[in-house]
Amino acid sequence: MRRAIAVFTFLLLSALVAAPAAGQQYFIRTSTLYVEAVGSGGMVSLNFEKLVADHVGVRIGVGGTFWWFAESLVVPATVSYLVGTKNNFVEIGAGMSFFALPDDFNEQLDDPLYEMDGSQIAAAGILGYRYMGDYGLFMRLAFTPLVTEEGFEPTGGAALGLSW
Repeated sequence: MRRAIAVFTFLLLSALVAAPAAGQQYFIRTSTLYVEAVGSGGMVSLNFEKLVADHVGVRIGVGGTFWWFAESLVVPATVSYLVGTKNNFVEIGAGMSFFALPDDFNEQLDDPLYEMDGSQIAAAGILGYRYMGDYGLFMRLAFTPLVTEEGFEPTGGAALGLSW
């Protein structure tokens, strides 16, 4: 767990150093740090996204579940394409989420979010609406399905953060 946090911190700091200078206008904000609830990063995740080309974003995050956070780790990594202008976008993306879960994860919960046990890599999708405000406000509401070893897991996520 500590190693995963150290790697995530290194990637985040590296991207921050490479970010463009401050004082940009809203339409060229290229970095976003946000918290997502119930998306492809588990029940809650902290994510960093960098626009690497016009309308193309790359995201890495770390998350887990509320009451089992110490025992579960989820690492989402996705690539998204943004369709829209100014502040409003449709987001279409795909990637993967690495789940490090205990073998008896579903037995520990009355109503599990994901029907899976043990560690695995799941295919992740994103289809949703994204708002990037004039002063850095970031909001997203998206359908974020997963394809796991157990099958199709339809999930949706809401995100709130800051872009610069």
